[in-house]
Amino acid sequence: MHDYLPRICQQDVLASVIADKAPVYQKFFQRVGPGDGSRLPMPLEFSVAAFRFGHTMARPDYDWNKHFGRDPGTLAERGDFRQLFRLTGGATPPMHVVVSPQGDIQRFPTLPDNWVVDWSRFLDESGTFSDRFTRRLDTHLAPPLLEMFNEPKGMHARMQDLAERNLRRSYRLAIPSAQACIANLADQGVTIAPISAKILRNGPGGAAMERAGLLDATPLWYYILREAGVQADGETLGQLGSRLVAETLVGLVINDPNSYWSQPGDDDGRWHPHNSIKPKGKAITTFERLVEASGLI
Repeated sequence: MHDYLPRICQQDVLASVIADKAPVYQKFFQRVGPGDGSRLPMPLEFSVAAFRFGHTMARPDYDWNKHFGRDPGTLAERGDFRQLFRLTGGATPPMHVVVSPQGDIQRFPTLPDNWVVDWSRFLDESGTFSDRFTRRLDTHLAPPLLEMFNEPKGMHARMQDLAERNLRRSYRLAIPSAQACIANLADQGVTIAPISAKILRNGPGGAAMERAGLLDATPLWYYILREAGVQADGETLGQLGSRLVAETLVGLVINDPNSYWSQPGDDDGRWHPHNSIKPKGKAITTFERLVEASGLI
């Protein structure tokens, strides 16, 4: 609420959602209900489209730690996704197994020790190494996510392409188009300035969308990425993306009786991190402070 969302959402949209207590999510919650009573509902527009913007922020490789980074004598100059994928999911030998002296094959129960992330490299905001941080929010994915080689070959090989997976999932789950979402929000009193068909046509993949008749009924996931690049130069989500993400995450916090929102404190009557423990005398108000308090940096 106070560190992550302000970094990824447009400030005026986030402020409005918080001040109005996530009105769009509230209507959704009233209509859908709390499920079995122990869980809160999550909109598919969020989980299948809006919150998948991280795929475009990832870099193909990182200055990961002292083993995979800029340090002299490292195993590799960068730690890349293809190396990491060999240790996870449906990975294949040789990297995800070890062979004992007796010839027994043993799988790694966790990532090898030399792959543990060095968080200090990702929290250094000095700007010395800009490639330690995310790429811009736009319609371009990191190359390893365009060909996820751990996925099965054969008839399902097209699922190796993350963009195609996302678009197919949206189609199968009948996710409304971006324009339909904007129209529905307008009916709820929330005005979103849409990006034009011309801007969509002139962007990456625009010609294919025009041939498919999707300029006026654009897949929500793609639209949100394009919107971020156009409206915010990729620094944050655009208006529609910010609204869908903020409404959902703020709405979940507000409607969870166990969240900080419902706990007493001295922040206008609501709990605040400075009401809790303060490792080294400092309240845990940011992700960096959390990592520092955990002893990871």
